[in-house]
Amino acid sequence: MDGEYGSGLSSAGCPAGTPGYCKYTPHIVFSSEQGIALGRETTLTARVVNLLNDHFYVTYLNAQGNHYYTGRAVSLSLQFGPR
Repeated sequence: MDGEYGSGLSSAGCPAGTPGYCKYTPHIVFSSEQGIALGRETTLTARVVNLLNDHFYVTYLNAQGNHYYTGRAVSLSLQFGPR
């Protein structure tokens, strides 16, 4: 399991007269991964990204528009063959 904290994007899109930079959408993201050996050459791995489903900007008011980080995502993978 790992975690990431971000204080938010700095943006020039603040109301006039705001001192310094505005910060948009501070965030904390936890992700987890667990692998299980099913045999000598077979592994099953489960992953959860953004466990708390935190929504925050990746870009804000720029030429590319507004984009958000991915919501919660769950995946399973099965690997066959020698490692």
